[in-house]
Amino acid sequence: MRRYSLQLPQELEKGKRYPLLLWNDALPETLAALLSDMFVLSVVSEERTADFSPWPQPAFRADAKPFEGKADAYHRELFGEKLPELLTTYPIDAERIAYGGYSLGGLAAVYSIFRETAACAVFSLCGSFWYPGFADYCARTEIRNANCRLYLQNGRREGEGHPAPLSTAADAAERVADILREKGVKLRFPWMTTVTTTEKKRVFGNWENRFGQSFAGAMLAETADGTCMSAGKVRVRKERSMYIESYWGSYIGGTDDSLTLLSLLEDFEKDEIGLGEIFARTGLKVLEERESSLRMTGDALRFTNREGMELNFYYAIDLIGDLAALYLECLRSGSMNLQDLDEGLEARNIRLTASCEEKEVLRAALSDFADHAKEYDITEVMDETSLAEFREELEALRRELFES
Repeated sequence: MRRYSLQLPQELEKGKRYPLLLWNDALPETLAALLSDMFVLSVVSEERTADFSPWPQPAFRADAKPFEGKADAYHRELFGEKLPELLTTYPIDAERIAYGGYSLGGLAAVYSIFRETAACAVFSLCGSFWYPGFADYCARTEIRNANCRLYLQNGRREGEGHPAPLSTAADAAERVADILREKGVKLRFPWMTTVTTTEKKRVFGNWENRFGQSFAGAMLAETADGTCMSAGKVRVRKERSMYIESYWGSYIGGTDDSLTLLSLLEDFEKDEIGLGEIFARTGLKVLEERESSLRMTGDALRFTNREGMELNFYYAIDLIGDLAALYLECLRSGSMNLQDLDEGLEARNIRLTASCEEKEVLRAALSDFADHAKEYDITEVMDETSLAEFREELEALRRELFES
């Protein structure tokens, strides 16, 4: 049995059409509040392993139900029956429909791009891409919804401590993302630096805030004339051209800490921002002055935005690396466009500035990481190869900033 629940926009203006978000599972309260300017259809299935799985698979535990593979039947009902009813009953903009979910719900959403075409944006958080045969299916199957915009987010440690195939979650997610990129899908895939089973609640709460602010609003839809529309705004998307292009998007600029930093920069209501202001607002200044320096972050780094939402940074060295890259961009290019850093943000040029003391904080932190990388807390989510690659990237940044 499937239960459909529709959340209407908080205010409906006569003659205006609104975006629609299709969400697998019950809608979290935090996310519901953030999406008050659009229609949201949440679908709660009493048979998740059936409705959100693409083909039958045996259960992985003796006490679990098998996967019945009824996603096609579910999508026929969702897109063939429920969606047409909504479009004829409510002022919904058919060009601004997004579809997504969490875990198996995210898997079902990504599977839909091979079968359905109604959604212009598809997203997945911790999608179950470990599902047997899914990556191979992506590789061999033609995408029907090739023009959609796709947002995936998975944890580097996802699946840790679980038996196969769940233990392959992180590798499977990366493979699926690579396959879809090669097929030409407009894809954003920032890793979450944490996420083990016990950490998902903490990370998911942070992601809800970021999703509501950046993806569901700014990334929701692309219209036929090449503009992006959200909450009454229209933005022309530019080709990204940055000096730090080779750095930005993986270890630097590609984590959940990176998304939090971009939310902070967006929250500043001015175009010139001093690094000291960022240090003070995030708690980095206090952390840097501790005896343990920046090696152990704990729960010290966070900021509260203008709407009163608190967002956490998980690793100080992530924040240092991102700030170093962004400061380098401003030194070489004069400024940076927020939309170049993340297509979901509104286009706005900003410039980071730094005093000698603030530059020394960056230099000292980058140098310390180069010498003592294995003593940093980020080792809990990086293997030796990833840690070495991250160290190499930060060392290259340090040389460009302070030796060139």
